Amino acid sequence: MATDRKRRKGMGRAAFLAHYDEIRRRLAEGEPQIVIYEDLEERIGIGYPQFSLYCRRFITPPSFPFGHQNGGAESAPAQSAPSPAETDPVGSKATSPAPARVKKAPFEFDPRYDKGELY
Repeated sequence: MATDRKRRKGMGRAAFLAHYDEIRRRLAEGEPQIVIYEDLEERIGIGYPQFSLYCRRFITPPSFPFGHQNGGAESAPAQSAPSPAETDPVGSKATSPAPARVKKAPFEFDPRYDKGELY
């Protein structure tokens, strides 16, 4: 039974990747992911949560910036993000420096307390 389980491990991914081109095309056409899954459910033999995970992992481009802790340098996006000058050609947003952070006073424990202050 252990060898049966090892043999089956990865079969859903292989079935998903066998239909990769069709899934990618249908997603690009704007078809909902759930509809694609329902059509392929019998052929791929995996549940919807796993199908959704494979769509995110193998088809959907990463939505995080270059160098993200889960993506690293090897998953850099194909196109660079537009600069602020490209997104706002009029320049209506004034760029100002970030406000200075106010340093909080460190916590000091006072073992003497008044019970009236607690309630």
